[in-house]
Amino acid sequence: MTGGKRPDHLPNGFFYEPTLLVDVDHSMEGMREETFGPTLPIMKVADADEGVRLSNDSDQAFVRAAVSDAAASLLTFLPSYLLSGFMFSIGVMPWPLQALTVIVPARYFLVVTRGIFLKGVGLSVLFWPGLAMLAFAVLGVLLAVRAFRKELD
Repeated sequence: MTGGKRPDHLPNGFFYEPTLLVDVDHSMEGMREETFGPTLPIMKVADADEGVRLSNDSDQAFVRAAVSDAAASLLTFLPSYLLSGFMFSIGVMPWPLQALTVIVPARYFLVVTRGIFLKGVGLSVLFWPGLAMLAFAVLGVLLAVRAFRKELD
């Protein structure tokens, strides 16, 4: 173990250094319960399947929620970010990706934002991207209403 003591420069309060716990097993509290502190328990497992099985056999709902939120963000935000034209111009993308950008709402948001703040263009240029954003918003609301009705039934 390293860390796990009160920092010298913080003599009062509930603070302790980041702590690395090694040679732990699954029966220990540090492996099965949330600590809400800067701890990292490290345990050897036979393979990835055992690691997944043991991690699912704990009460660490906060950690699982954080990991699943990060994975969801990665799977939704990153493609939108890359396909919006923010990082790479849509014109230099391969044609299949260019076609895919048509269904990415962030593309239209980026066109409108750049048009207003950087170029100072008028409504005639912003009308179609704005209409596309409105269509995505209406579609999102309709899908949400439909899903919510299913839950009520």
